[in-house]
Amino acid sequence: MLIEITRRGVYRSAGEMLPIGTQVEVPDDFTGWANKYRVVSSSAGKTLEVATPKRPRKKREPKQEQEQGQEPEQPSLDTEAESDDND
Repeated sequence: MLIEITRRGVYRSAGEMLPIGTQVEVPDDFTGWANKYRVVSSSAGKTLEVATPKRPRKKREPKQEQEQGQEPEQPSLDTEAESDDND
């Protein structure tokens, strides 16, 4: 979470005072420095967006054979059904 200092009296761990207007990155559950900062941006409650969003699928156009209610022809595997001239 990014916060901006709005009042005096905010110190770093080394005892150095932060100037008013300084923006500092803190954890989302930060509770210190009451009434001395304002939230600039927060990631709490936000979901990350996918960089490449899904594209809508194109509708498939039915084949003309299937559209007319006919089943597509499949090659026959029966060898007896074919006529032989060698009989």
